[in-house]
Amino acid sequence: MELSKDILSRATTEGSKKVAEAMTILTSTSVEVEVSRVESMPFNDALNRMSTSGDYGVVVFSNIDTKNVISGVSLLTIARPDALMLVDILNKQEDGTTRILKEIDRSAIKEMLNILSNSYANAIAEASEIELKIDIPSMITVTRLQGIISQAFRFNAGQMEGLSIIFETTLTIANKKIRVGLFLIFNENFAKLCCSI
Repeated sequence: MELSKDILSRATTEGSKKVAEAMTILTSTSVEVEVSRVESMPFNDALNRMSTSGDYGVVVFSNIDTKNVISGVSLLTIARPDALMLVDILNKQEDGTTRILKEIDRSAIKEMLNILSNSYANAIAEASEIELKIDIPSMITVTRLQGIISQAFRFNAGQMEGLSIIFETTLTIANKKIRVGLFLIFNENFAKLCCSI
């Protein structure tokens, strides 16, 4: 699969609109969405990007299906302070109220992955006329993700085929900025490793 700059540009514009609409409903306040970077890159480059980025503390993933076959994975990375701030906003609490992520808080962050993944994936699907479906999200630890990346480097040595798309996004909610990274990775072996947790 190859995606042109035009398709990525259209997907970014349309996807950002959908994210803003959905997050505005979810938070009951106006939400602005800014994509500071959208980039298509080979699978191994995305692995390198994830393995060297230490600024996230919460990771959520879900499978990407094309024509009912698992062909990749969607990963949302968010710094822990931003995750806690998001939970406070969603629960209409003062900043700093949430210090530990409870199960209901994790569900809220998973819903955010649903919104971002579906918005951008659907926009890509519409712009490129391919079928994409995002499955139910799960949460994993950063340590587990780093282990999966290490395994992927070993298992895919010399066979690093696959496309990855990165959306570096900032959500402004009630004058607070929440930065997230969304990785859409089309590599079956990587998806299988994520599913093996």
